[in-house]
This record gives sequence, structure tokens and C-alpha cells, in this order.
Amino acid sequence: MSPSLKHGLYAASLLLSISLGACSTDPNDPGVEYAPEMYESIPYEPLRQTSFNKINAFGINERTPATGTVPRGKLAYFDHIPKDSVRIAERTLRNPYPYTKANIEEGQVLYTRICQHCHGEKGDGQGPVGMKFKGVPNYSAGAYKTMNDGHIYHVIQWGRNR
Repeated sequence: MSPSLKHGLYAASLLLSISLGACSTDPNDPGVEYAPEMYESIPYEPLRQTSFNKINAFGINERTPATGTVPRGKLAYFDHIPKDSVRIAERTLRNPYPYTKANIEEGQVLYTRICQHCHGEKGDGQGPVGMKFKGVPNYSAGAYKTMNDGHIYHVIQWGRNR
């Protein structure tokens, strides 16, 4: 066997043994990580002030909620109405906003942003998404024109046929 082949085999066996020795059977062992902060970030502690924060007001880490903010899961206005009871929603819920020009214009803006892609510009179910999927109703015809506010709110909140 030639010396160069012998050295090559030694180098290959040494490399193989080092590679296999570096393997671990522990599934929680990540091995060597390049930039570990990308995998496990170091977040701000919202209720603990360790240094002055130049971005937020008063140098605090936690931002003050906007006026009128309701914490998630704390809006309990309609907890008395079961998710599967459209009839109770129809009898008890009313639209709290008066029919003014400003409210109708804001409603049009919200409809355009949130609903139009499925329900279409005229509410006929012919939006770009609504044309590809079945079950998007035509709100401009039939019983939909006479639905009361409670029914509409319940369907938006919980979905149809709940």
C-alpha cells in the first residue's frame, strides 16, 4: 500500500470518528448553534425596567394601551347569548350606532377592507374570493335585506349555522 493512500485512509477514519463522536442522542441538544439569539431571542421584560427605553414614552418597556382598549377575553357584553342561539341574538341585540352619514361612510370603509374580497362590492357574493368558493351569500337579495342587527352581528361573530 502506498504511503499517500495510507495517509488518506488514516485521515478519512479520523474524520469519520470525530464526526460520529460529535453526534448526540439527546433530542434537546442543538449541537453548535451559529447565532443562538436567532433561535432563542432575548425579549424585553415588560414589567421590569432595567434601562431607559428611547423608543417608548417615558422610557418604559411596556406601552400604555390606547384609550378604550378592552383586554382580549374581557369583553363580556354578550356572554349571556349562547353561540348556537341566533334567535336570542335577534331578540336582544341592537346596533348601538345611529344611522348617520359619518357612520355609514365608516361602515363602507370597513366593508371594503374586511368583507368585499368575499362578498363583492355590492354584497352579491361575487368578490374575487367568493367566486372561487361556494357558500358566500348574496346579501343584496331575499331574506338578507330584512335581517335584523342581532342576527347579522351573531353571524359575523360566530359564523352561520352555529
